[in-house]
Amino acid sequence: MFKLIIVFITILNSAQAKLSFRWTGVSGFLLSDENSTLYFDPNITMVTLWDWMPWNVKDIDTKEVDYWMKRCDLKKVDAVFVNHSHYDHMLDAPYILKQYGGKLYGSRSTLNYGLGNGIPKERLVKIDYNKEYNVGKFTVIPLKSEHPNHFGPIMVSDGKINAPLKLPTHPVNFRLGKTHSFLIKHPEGDTLFSAVAKISEPDALRAIKANNLIVTMAKRGDTETFVKKRILPVQSKHIIPVHYDNFFIPLSRDKKIHHLPLVDFPEFVSTTKKLIPKSTELLTPAYCESVPLN
Repeated sequence: MFKLIIVFITILNSAQAKLSFRWTGVSGFLLSDENSTLYFDPNITMVTLWDWMPWNVKDIDTKEVDYWMKRCDLKKVDAVFVNHSHYDHMLDAPYILKQYGGKLYGSRSTLNYGLGNGIPKERLVKIDYNKEYNVGKFTVIPLKSEHPNHFGPIMVSDGKINAPLKLPTHPVNFRLGKTHSFLIKHPEGDTLFSAVAKISEPDALRAIKANNLIVTMAKRGDTETFVKKRILPVQSKHIIPVHYDNFFIPLSRDKKIHHLPLVDFPEFVSTTKKLIPKSTELLTPAYCESVPLN
């Protein structure tokens, strides 16, 4: 009888789809169980300030992407979700899809970028707010969010991508499109990806509770206010901040994270740890470090 119980427990444990998170820079991350992998905001090719000069164009750095996907031990992708259509959230999406499979989920602007770079229409899925999209055991629900301005009243690359956008191209051509956060449901625990730091009114994320919170913290404003309005209401077990690294330079291969100027990441960590419950973990993994979320 005892042996039968041990066998049953072993089978039960092996049947569980363990959740894991791997950060790939900026707000890009892989969310996987033992059967499916979702890639949110794939951007490893960094656009430098020099690339913004009006005479330059930018293409995907396939060697850099290959290095990091090997380091992340990526085997396949079932879906790519893009929160908005600026280059730092989707530049590498077409290459990832061609190399690892999957469908591209995003706004019309995002899909026009995929279409312009050889992703067939049957692999493009336009997403709408509050609708459910099933990928394996994951159910992804896009939530309405609002991108903050970059400088005072100025939004760089505002507007939409209204026609197929082909690479190489200038970074300014990656127009914003619609902005989404995502609730990612799974039998082993729900994850909220708060994809922009601006808290709008009404706030579509306000009443959501989730085991895990992946939170963009650049342009957050006052940290204490941000934590009280965005982080604490989720009541999550794990908090993982993203979009605090310097996306104007390549990802560091020595595990060092170069912080984006003016985000004051140490202050964010210090203030957040003082405000969150002791039962909540604030995690700051290295690039491609596998973090269990069960």
